[in-house]
Amino acid sequence: MVSQFPLSKVTTPQLQELTHILWSWSTCAECFAGKVCNPPACAWHRSPILQPFFDFYKEETLSYRSDLKQGQEAALESHEDLFAIIKELKASPNSKRVDLVERIFSDRPVRSDQERAIDLAVRVMLMVNCSAPRQDSVLVEDGSHQFPWRNDVTFADYVRNIFSQKPHPGIIHIKENLRAFKLKKGSGLTFEPTDDIRSHLKFDHRKAVVKIFHHTAFLKEQLRLTKYEPQSISVSESLQL
Repeated sequence: MVSQFPLSKVTTPQLQELTHILWSWSTCAECFAGKVCNPPACAWHRSPILQPFFDFYKEETLSYRSDLKQGQEAALESHEDLFAIIKELKASPNSKRVDLVERIFSDRPVRSDQERAIDLAVRVMLMVNCSAPRQDSVLVEDGSHQFPWRNDVTFADYVRNIFSQKPHPGIIHIKENLRAFKLKKGSGLTFEPTDDIRSHLKFDHRKAVVKIFHHTAFLKEQLRLTKYEPQSISVSESLQL
C-alpha cells in the first residue's frame, strides 16, 4: 500500500542523484559507500554548502500528499518518480504542460496529486512556485502565486516569462548605501529569507520587510552549469543541460 506521504524520507544517495540530475554532478564510489570522497574529480565534496537547499528539498517533499481513491495510481510513490519528472521537464522544455502531464502519467483523468507532482518538480528545479492560485489559499495570501504555469504554455515559455530580461539603471553611485546594516539603521528595514527566487528583494511597505533569496549555493551551481556555454544560449537549451 502506498503511503499517504510517500516522500517523507530521503537518503543521501537520493540527494546525490538529485545533484546529478540538476547539475550533472559526478559522485565517486567512496561517496556512495558513505566514505570520504576524492575531490576534485567528485563534486559531492561541495555538498555541505548546499545543506540549506537539501533542507528545502526535504521540507517540500515531506509535505507532498497523495490523496488516492480505490483503483487510482499514485502520481509519486518515491523520490525516483519525482526525479523522472524533472528529467522529462529538462528533456522536453518545448512541450506544453498539458502534453507533459499526459506523457508522464498513464492514469486518467488528470488529478490534483498529478498536478502537485508537476508543480513540485518545477519547485525543486527552479525554486519558484508555479501552482495555480486555487490550489493553496495560504500561498495566495502571501503573494506567491503570481505566475502559475498554465496548461497551454510550454515549459520554456513559462521560464522565459517569469525570468524576463529587462534593462535596469546602474546602481554604482548608490551601491555603498545599499549595505544591509545601513538600510536597517537608516531606514528601519528588516530582512526575511525566502525560498522563492521571484520574491528576491520584494518589499513589503506595510511591514518594512525586504525578502532575500538566501540559497546562494543553489545559484552558484546554476552558474557553474552554464559557465562555458555561449551567452546566446536559448532558454530551451539551458534547461536541457
